[in-house]
Amino acid sequence: MSRKLLATTLALLVVASLVLSACGTPTPVATEAPAEVVATEAPAPAIEEKPTEAAPTEAPAAPATTRKGAWLDEIVFSVVAG
Repeated sequence: MSRKLLATTLALLVVASLVLSACGTPTPVATEAPAEVVATEAPAPAIEEKPTEAAPTEAPAAPATTRKGAWLDEIVFSVVAG
């Protein structure tokens, strides 16, 4: 079997599996109706709080960073001498 035929067959198999998995519909899960809630006590009266004035605060300063990009800066590169 040639490499080209093997690669083509593998690519078609991957594409077919993706298409078939995307077309599948999930089976609906049967759920029970929620039970009625019976109130046994009267609701507590709402407590109104008076708004208090907050002391003005300074905005937090952004931490200093040396990062230039996204996840690429988190990769650690190492070279092994061979």
